[in-house]
Amino acid sequence: MNTKKTTTLRERMREELRLRGYSPATAKSYVWHVEKFSKHYDNCPSLLEYEEIKRYLLWLKEEKKCSLSHFKHAVSGLKFLYEKVLEKEWIAEKIPYPKAKKTLPVVLTQSEVDQIFGSITHRRNKVILETIYAAGLRLSEALHLHVSDINSKEKTLRIRSGKGGIERDAYLSPQLLKTLREYYQVYKPKDFLFPGLRGDHVSASVVQRVFKEARLTAQIKKHATVHSLRHTFAVQQLERGTDLRIIQKLLGHQTIFSTIRYLNVTNSVYKHAADVLS
Repeated sequence: MNTKKTTTLRERMREELRLRGYSPATAKSYVWHVEKFSKHYDNCPSLLEYEEIKRYLLWLKEEKKCSLSHFKHAVSGLKFLYEKVLEKEWIAEKIPYPKAKKTLPVVLTQSEVDQIFGSITHRRNKVILETIYAAGLRLSEALHLHVSDINSKEKTLRIRSGKGGIERDAYLSPQLLKTLREYYQVYKPKDFLFPGLRGDHVSASVVQRVFKEARLTAQIKKHATVHSLRHTFAVQQLERGTDLRIIQKLLGHQTIFSTIRYLNVTNSVYKHAADVLS
């Protein structure tokens, strides 16, 4: 394998991802999948064609039996490489996206949320998860919060790392504000609200591991993840009668259809939905 050629291609890909505003997490994932593809054939991707891509994706799916999420990221990374970096659109167009499975979001009851939080002993990690739940945030959004993003006067959290690079204000409840003030008195963060050991923010994998361990300790059998806290926030807002478009704004959904899916999770808001969409 031409290592120099592969390294140059990696850097070109990273530059294109930065130029197009992809999040650091997405960029890292795309580059990682392209490197795995290159290592699989021990060759630079610029020298490989669609047949090699097809065989590799079939290998991932049928032999490695990777998850749908892993497979989708591999497809997205390769499509980006061939279309945006190598400018081989005819190859990118032939790479098929996997058919999406329509599944309902995993939502927790209030009792289950309380049990999970009650199983967490590390204060900082607990506050991170409480922030995600109370404001309906994505994990990456919570981790990228800065101290300066807290507006106690307006009762908002400024989300600067939202999906698609769109900024928004999330609701800062009185209880969450109290929790964050108490947290600040103990940890006194300077820049990132939840700083890690290397000067930036806490690692997403750390928070995901903490949540999983807490869920198992609480003996919650649902296959809930950190993202389930955001789903739970959305459904609870619906059940309280919050307008669907307000929830859309709070969650940072670009279209109302992303928010509508929560209607399938609860039975108490169908009339409300019909009124909103009529």
